[in-house]
Amino acid sequence: MTKAFSDLMKLKEVFIMPQGLPPLERLLIDASNDPYSRSKLQEAFKNEDYTTAYLVLAPHFAYAYGLQWIYKARWNSNYKIPLWRSFTNPGRQCVKAFGDFLNALLEVCREIYIYENAGEMFKYIVWELKKEEIDWQVSKKSEVIKTHQNRIGKLKKRENPYNSEDFPHLHRLIGECFDAGDGNNLFRINYFLVITRAYSAWVADMQSNPSWVTIFQENGKILHHASQGKGKKCLFQ
Repeated sequence: MTKAFSDLMKLKEVFIMPQGLPPLERLLIDASNDPYSRSKLQEAFKNEDYTTAYLVLAPHFAYAYGLQWIYKARWNSNYKIPLWRSFTNPGRQCVKAFGDFLNALLEVCREIYIYENAGEMFKYIVWELKKEEIDWQVSKKSEVIKTHQNRIGKLKKRENPYNSEDFPHLHRLIGECFDAGDGNNLFRINYFLVITRAYSAWVADMQSNPSWVTIFQENGKILHHASQGKGKKCLFQ
């Protein structure tokens, strides 16, 4: 097992969401522990396929940090995010920008659905987004940014950028946002525009922040690509 992978596994050992949370906050834990990630990891460890395991764990922890940022921002400002002090400022900004986007989605879920169902809806949305990242073998950071920018453009034109097959819950949420915003300028400003602005801010940070990288497999190696012109760097093989 390489150092890069063993370092990621050490992170797994310290990454524990706070216990004893109220129902909605508790669902942040469920959102982090999706069945798709678990099944992929179980199969990878069974076959000692650490390359696949790394490709699953990397986005898993990105989402786990984003969800913990929500918990800290919404419910417990004193909560200490694991290993936060070891992060660089750009690394912390990554977590904040992504967490703010997820938080905007959660806020709209809470507005549209009753309290108990809001967390469930949000959980499935996170699962859908994370599954895309796990399966998304994109070698260039610019390709990821372009995909997100295209989605933002569609949202601004009141087009749903998420198909109902791969993103059934997110597709439904965006559609209901469009419906709720018709004739309700307050909802459009306070909720729907908050999503598009948080999404745009996240993608802008992704574009300028060197801590945002794409991780992918090539010829049996795990590589990451930080930005155009920087080239690819091997994490392990």
